[in-house]
This record gives sequence, C-alpha cells and structure tokens, in this order.
Amino acid sequence: MLPEKVKSVLEELLGYVKLLVHHHIILGYGGNISFRVLPKGDLILITRHGTLLELLEPKDFVPVRLSEERCKEASIEYPTHRLIYLKTNMNVVFHVHSTPAIVLSLRHKEGDVIKPLDEEGRLLINEIPIVEAPAGTMELAEKIVRWVIKGRNVVLARGHGIFVAEKDVRRAYIKTCAAERSLRILVLAKILGALEGATS
Repeated sequence: MLPEKVKSVLEELLGYVKLLVHHHIILGYGGNISFRVLPKGDLILITRHGTLLELLEPKDFVPVRLSEERCKEASIEYPTHRLIYLKTNMNVVFHVHSTPAIVLSLRHKEGDVIKPLDEEGRLLINEIPIVEAPAGTMELAEKIVRWVIKGRNVVLARGHGIFVAEKDVRRAYIKTCAAERSLRILVLAKILGALEGATS
C-alpha cells in the first residue's frame, strides 16, 4: 500500500499525463516518467519498461531505490532518471518523444542550443541544449545531468526526445508544454520561411 501523500502525487501525475496525451505530446509508448517519493529521498517510482503511456495506470510504476544501479523492470532510461535524482534536487522527470523536438534535433548537432522564438518559451525555458548518445546509457545520463546542474531543465536528446527535470509535477508539466509549443512554433516558422523563399 502506498502512503496517502504518494497516492496524491501519483493521481496528480496521471492527470497531467492525460493532458499531455490530449495535446498529442505523448503518443503510444513514447517516453517514460518518474518521481521521487519523498524530497531528497532515495526511493523513486518510475514507469515500467514497455509501458503504454497513453493508458498509464498506477500499476505501471515500479519502485526503485537510487542505490540500485540497474532495474530490469524499469524503463531503459532509468540511468538518466537515477542520475538526475542523485546529482540534483529535482523530484520529477518527464521524458517524451516529442515529434517537433526530434525533427528539429536532426537539423542540429550535439552542443547546439535551440532558442525559442515565442515569449513564453524564452521566459520559461530560455534555451534547449542538444546532446547525443545511445538511449538508456550512462553516457546519455551524464550529458543530460551536466545541463540540468547548469540550470537547464529541458534537454533534447538528438533523434530521441526531450527530458524535463523539475521540483514538482505541475512545473514539469508546464515546462514540457512550453517546450513542445516552442518547438512546434520553430518547425512552423521554418516551413513558412521555406514556402516564402520558394514563392518570392
């Protein structure tokens, strides 16, 4: 049985995931989510490997101690979630396979940063750094955590999707939506620019 406070966070999290699905930010199996059971604690709940996020339920989360380097049941991105919790004071991690994020990342290289064009994106995110490494590896985890430590809560893994690290579920949801909106605007701006160039 989960403590009432943890149940409350889990219910809140499930509600925001439904909104991400509604906004077409999460599609099918596209991503993984975790949260720290207690602030600064060493126990997290993370989605199981192969979880269909569109139909996410409480049973889809597996408890893991951060002292465990590996967990066969957990998402393959457990190393990144784990390292974020070990190295920062963040309590929630969202990873989504955002379509505009992946599209834009393929037009950039590691080390580049994407600057939002919209005011909300500039205020909430400022910039989205791009990293590149195989999914589920410590190499990817270390590259993402370096940026989170520097205060970049949204990091884009090239060809893979965005990782959002925050102190609570609401903030993680807001940053995920802001990043998605900014990236969609950038894609549309590039398309319009190409169209204008073709017709000029």
